[in-house]
Amino acid sequence: MAIEAEKIIPHSASEIVGAYASRGFQEHLSKKFGSELTSFDVQGSPSQGSPSSRSRR
Repeated sequence: MAIEAEKIIPHSASEIVGAYASRGFQEHLSKKFGSELTSFDVQGSPSQGSPSSRSRR
């Protein structure tokens, strides 16, 4: 049986990318995987650059 779902997110794409490129979100992911975020840097704006992070387990 296939299940299909759709979720409308009431935010712009740049807001979503900005949230994913935030230090807080990266710290959240690190903790979920049992790691410690030791470094975080975003080059340029979040919509143009890519976050660079380092985690230690």
